[in-house]
Amino acid sequence: MMEVKAMKGDSVKLKPKAVVFYNNTMGGVDRSDQCLSYYPVARNQQRKYYKKIFRHLVNQIVWNSFVIFKKNGGILNHIGFRMKLIERLIEEGGSDSGSRNFVAPKISEM
Repeated sequence: MMEVKAMKGDSVKLKPKAVVFYNNTMGGVDRSDQCLSYYPVARNQQRKYYKKIFRHLVNQIVWNSFVIFKKNGGILNHIGFRMKLIERLIEEGGSDSGSRNFVAPKISEM
């Protein structure tokens, strides 16, 4: 057991050495999992496993790009970054007028 100063107040708590070691060396994976749990993209009713995998990978890509953004001096928080990303994707995707005016071909009668 180790004595650790409490976050609030001046009290001292006893914690197992393993817990103190884990808290001091907790890496990016734990923080990533924690932050990604705030914005779930997986759907429980989804039957196709590859769609769940795809959504998880896209979510992880957004998180990794947010981390790089913050390391380069970005000032947005995670939700602000996601909203800005969505706005930019809509701007880029909406600029192609050919994709919006798609008309399904008519089936000729026999």
